[in-house]
Amino acid sequence: MVTNYYYVGKQMVKNQTIEIFNKDIKYEEISLTDININNKDAIVYNYVKGYWTVRYLEENYPGFLKEIFRKFESEKIVKQIAKKLDLNIDNRVSFWEELDNLLYDYFKNSL
Repeated sequence: MVTNYYYVGKQMVKNQTIEIFNKDIKYEEISLTDININNKDAIVYNYVKGYWTVRYLEENYPGFLKEIFRKFESEKIVKQIAKKLDLNIDNRVSFWEELDNLLYDYFKNSL
């Protein structure tokens, strides 16, 4: 999705989706082994979160994702992202909420 945005010039995710991080309802990260296809809101939330997180990282830390995907796997990648963004990974819920707030604050006025 981000590749389409940067290299093809076509945005697949609407700018309005950033508003999902401004809602009172938050959804925790969906693990690949725990996907519940009946919880469409959680699936959309995580899809959108993935897009905006990658876009934020590429805009602010070009090449960072490429580097960590080469060196790390699974949970270690999340820890490296948290470290790069100076977010607390010790409390998983707090980390994901802090990431929501960071993404919302960064993109809300720039789109």
